[in-house]
Amino acid sequence: MEQRNPVLFKPMGERTDSELYLAACTGDRDAFQALAERHHVYSLRLAATALGEASASAEDVAHKAWLNVCRHLKQVEDGEREPLKLVHEASFMAWLKTVTTNAANDEHRRRARRSVSVLEDDDVIYQPDYDEGLIFEQQQSAVWSAFQRISEKCRELLLLLIQDPPLDYSTISEILGRPIGAIGPTRARCIDQLRVQIGA
Repeated sequence: MEQRNPVLFKPMGERTDSELYLAACTGDRDAFQALAERHHVYSLRLAATALGEASASAEDVAHKAWLNVCRHLKQVEDGEREPLKLVHEASFMAWLKTVTTNAANDEHRRRARRSVSVLEDDDVIYQPDYDEGLIFEQQQSAVWSAFQRISEKCRELLLLLIQDPPLDYSTISEILGRPIGAIGPTRARCIDQLRVQIGA
């Protein structure tokens, strides 16, 4: 006799993020809607923090992040890519943070292109100096690019260490399945990796 999947009979509000994500990967629009309703405020806050403002731009970035989530889910549903390996319950949130940060970085780059005008006069090209805000945006972009090149274990740990509200070491230890005494030394090694990549 075929066994029924008990997750299918759980109300959406009682399902974990991982369960909702996997359901959404099969085309379950209600599961996606439940995820969006549960975490839209979180992605909006991330976008506002990344942009340094609470504005319509942050709302646009958050919406773009969720559109990228939709695109990912559709690709999984169509067999174009594998679903995420959500090894612990915080994995979806860490991935959403990455997606939202990428969307914010895209917005930074769009603003940079718009703000740098090139004027031609007598075959001489003048380009205005970057202001401090643009330099900061470029630095953020460089750090994020370096972050993408460090090891997956380091990315996972560092994402957990910068959660808002902060997670304590015991919680991170439980999520990652690593001894609590290893978190600090591993964090130091991961930051060294990041520094090397930024220097590169």
